Amino acid sequence: MKELWLCTRQYPKGRGEAFLQHSLPIWKKQFSRVVVIPMFDGEGEFPVPDGIEVLHLWKDEDYTPLSNYGTLANAPAVLRTVSRYGDREGRSRRYVLSLARQLVRKATVFWALIGKNYDPEKVAVLSLWLEDWVTVLGLVKEREPKFRFSAMGHGWDLFEHRRASGNIPFRTYQLEAADQLLLVSGPGVDHIKEKYPQHAHKAVLARLGTPDHGMAPWVPAPTLRIASCSYLRKPKRVDLLVEALAKLDRPVEWIHFGDGPDREAIQKVVDRLPPNIRTVLRGNTSNSEVLEYYATHPVDIFIHLSDSEGLPIALMEAASFGIPLLANDVGGVSEIVNSSTGWLLSSQPNVSEVVDALQPMNTEHLFSQQFRQGVRAAWQEGFNCATNYRRIGELL
Repeated sequence: MKELWLCTRQYPKGRGEAFLQHSLPIWKKQFSRVVVIPMFDGEGEFPVPDGIEVLHLWKDEDYTPLSNYGTLANAPAVLRTVSRYGDREGRSRRYVLSLARQLVRKATVFWALIGKNYDPEKVAVLSLWLEDWVTVLGLVKEREPKFRFSAMGHGWDLFEHRRASGNIPFRTYQLEAADQLLLVSGPGVDHIKEKYPQHAHKAVLARLGTPDHGMAPWVPAPTLRIASCSYLRKPKRVDLLVEALAKLDRPVEWIHFGDGPDREAIQKVVDRLPPNIRTVLRGNTSNSEVLEYYATHPVDIFIHLSDSEGLPIALMEAASFGIPLLANDVGGVSEIVNSSTGWLLSSQPNVSEVVDALQPMNTEHLFSQQFRQGVRAAWQEGFNCATNYRRIGELL
């Protein structure tokens, strides 16, 4: 069996790569050794599954000169090449040169410290995101043409329109360097095929997934029980849900899992909700606690209204328990939210659309054990991690 070198953004630190808690035990069985190599540090920390190694090659504040680690072949030429790719994509030359120098340095450190252990017949390399790691690994590939690696693409790291600048640094260079693109949604595959047809042969649909925890308990109730789970910042549009709830005249219990910079502002609006809306903002909550809640508390509907997405794990988790879904049509959301699993809103719904979707006449058909079993069946078919992560391991 091969080794797997997994290049993460922050994991095991941070909070944005929780799905690795479920994929790593599966990959551990498929590879002789799994080594996690984070690019950055972060707040928060996940417990690392048994048998998984973590290798820190640098610190965020570490700017050791290139000379301390030798140099990549023709490093100045490489720097100019990468900078030129950045310029094509609209970044300022100063920004591009600064970022390129950092990435050249990291590529040098990467190869100097672990390159001697690389053998394409014995090691598979995967960048978990289609961002800086791909540039670093591309630079390593210039140094060692035998080097091969794959890259996953999700949402913000894949779709240029999700960046304020409308472009992603070194995108042209990254797509040329990667040998395989594992994209978590159908729209992601379509994006590469349509915008970068020269790389269409590299694009493979590789959906993520969640574990099987069984059906959630549920019985009908006069109160509409809503759950949501996301970081509290503007793009997640939790404020839109609060506005909609304020206009509902039916009894509602809403629990939200997640914290963020907009917590205080959202709390102030929540405090003004009418008495028929009971709300709990749980704040930062571990993934295991969220899943435990679904497994022990009846939830009528899970709501997700982000203004852009790849294919959210939060929706998969709720569906795995048979919880009906309400979400807007962005990214790959339509692959899991449809008439069989819930209600798919337009890509940019207004308050009235959300309120309308939550009216009794439009939610009644969701509230049966039969419908919930259908939701779970859809999850089982497309988003069971035991199947999906095993397939990713096989692709690597």
